[in-house]
Amino acid sequence: MYTQYVYAIEVGAALLLVGMVAAIALPLRRRRDVKSNDPGAAVRVRSKDRFRMVDMPAQSDRAQAKRDAANGVAAAPQGEKE
Repeated sequence: MYTQYVYAIEVGAALLLVGMVAAIALPLRRRRDVKSNDPGAAVRVRSKDRFRMVDMPAQSDRAQAKRDAANGVAAAPQGEKE
């Protein structure tokens, strides 16, 4: 039987060998798209660089509705934005 199917067995063996090599090589490769932190950069960060206070007036939907009612503007249906 081996003598009849020598070519098919050789091709199958080569295919399995390539698959084994690929299965070993793929986990060992170095990925470029991995997100990682730099501990040195994290230690050098100052709080002034990370957080910025912005002075803004408070906003609320009720206050906007009162202003619209005072100006005679019809209220938008619930769930829709202008």
